[in-house]
Amino acid sequence: MSASAKALHGRFISLASAWPRDPLRPTAQFGLSIRAAADRAFLVSPPSETQDIMDGKLPNARNGVGHAAAKGEVGAGSEVAKFKQLSAVEESNAERALSVLQALKDGSANSEYPTPSSILRPASHPEYYDQLLQTIQKASQGQDVSPSFGQRVKLFFGMR
Repeated sequence: MSASAKALHGRFISLASAWPRDPLRPTAQFGLSIRAAADRAFLVSPPSETQDIMDGKLPNARNGVGHAAAKGEVGAGSEVAKFKQLSAVEESNAERALSVLQALKDGSANSEYPTPSSILRPASHPEYYDQLLQTIQKASQGQDVSPSFGQRVKLFFGMR
């Protein structure tokens, strides 16, 4: 068993567990994708739950239940998890990927590489992203986001 693979796998699983949940797409959680990728990269034979995630079957994804590694149960059950032996290059790549994912989660990538205002406020429709954010916030709170009759008329006639 490779100690570095086990440690890296644990760090990826920890990051995946701490990844913010997406209330708009409960069946498409990025944290589950990180877990599946970590299982494929570090385990000799990933658990069946990882295969389910890769196949698009997400049992209990809404409530976060169902991934043994996330609960600290790697190898729980009848078989013990076997970790791959990583080369120095693979270890380095995994460390780099982990630091990039951590920067994304913490928001430091956004401060290092800010989105220009020309992207956030396109000349053709400067309020687009503000309206999109308001709609997403309403949807995440369970409010109705369908446009009103007046908004539909304005949209139809090209008035914003």
